[in-house]
Amino acid sequence: MKNIRKIILALSLLFNVIFMGLFFIDSLPRNESHKVTFNIQNNSDKEIIDVQLKLNSHRGSKELVNVKLLAQKSKVDISTKVQVEGESNLTVEFFDSNLKAHKETIVGYTEGPLDSSIEVLVNEDLSVKSSVQ
Repeated sequence: MKNIRKIILALSLLFNVIFMGLFFIDSLPRNESHKVTFNIQNNSDKEIIDVQLKLNSHRGSKELVNVKLLAQKSKVDISTKVQVEGESNLTVEFFDSNLKAHKETIVGYTEGPLDSSIEVLVNEDLSVKSSVQ
């Protein structure tokens, strides 16, 4: 009788450990990536040189997009694959035609299950505005 109780207790502990492990594994971040399209538009009267979009998270910084030259009043669309764990900041860095550096954090970004589009707009005064769609 005592052996049966020990076997039942051992089996119930084993099942508890297995189910706890399954819930833990399910809560881990997945290594899936999804497509993000960046619509970068320069509305200023200046050329923009070396535009870099970087994703900064707790795991470090990753360059997503690099555009060497964005002429005045022009637009470019770039698609890339992104993998994000948790909330990240998206920053844009660029130089204007006078080689003055600009760096701004533009979006608090959390990867969703669907492909997304991020619009980056450089205004006349070289300030940056963005939106996620």
